[in-house]
Amino acid sequence: MTQYSTSLFQHLNPLDEPDAAEHSVWHVTHVWDSPLTDISAVQVAPVEGTTNDPAGYFPWQLLPPPLGERVYMIGFPGFTLHDFPKTDRLGIDMALTFQPASVIAVYAERRGRGMLNYPCFEVDRSVDPGFSGGAVIFENALCGIVSAASSFEEKTWCSTLWPLAFLGLESELSSDIRMGDLFESRAILTLDWHNVRDRIEEREDEFGHSYAAIDSV
Repeated sequence: MTQYSTSLFQHLNPLDEPDAAEHSVWHVTHVWDSPLTDISAVQVAPVEGTTNDPAGYFPWQLLPPPLGERVYMIGFPGFTLHDFPKTDRLGIDMALTFQPASVIAVYAERRGRGMLNYPCFEVDRSVDPGFSGGAVIFENALCGIVSAASSFEEKTWCSTLWPLAFLGLESELSSDIRMGDLFESRAILTLDWHNVRDRIEEREDEFGHSYAAIDSV
């Protein structure tokens, strides 16, 4: 568990006119990292603006989409913030973008031992800066996070969600909660935890490095 002093800007209505959009600012209080994936969990507290999210949340699909299926990567390429002189207004220059792509490869445990050494899937479109960390949507469910893109060929790699089940969420109140417990209790709504929970485990390779393993069906 790491303590941070940064803040997050949340654009609540990204399809509206950018400078007129409602927004919230959240203070990042904790970040939990995992050696099994490049996705982190973030705890935030409200600082400014409404705390009600009008958009709601996507359910999670923990397993990657099948080969050949269409997904949509969400990002804000060219996103910038600016102040209006002599006011407390915050301006936003951005373009919310939904980038369609098809799944062309699935790496159940890792793509390689160097970069992308965690479960991920590959799609047939590259993305611009501003997509990193963006949601990947498949059939109205969150199925991954944009992780890396190629600068010389049409490919992007997206982190798979199921390794987050092992992420420990130590806090002032508890020291033994994992995100998998939140999947089990449905505090985080998933579509396929019942198909995942008995197939996954944390293992060590021949070099003593931990990795997330999943058994095939």
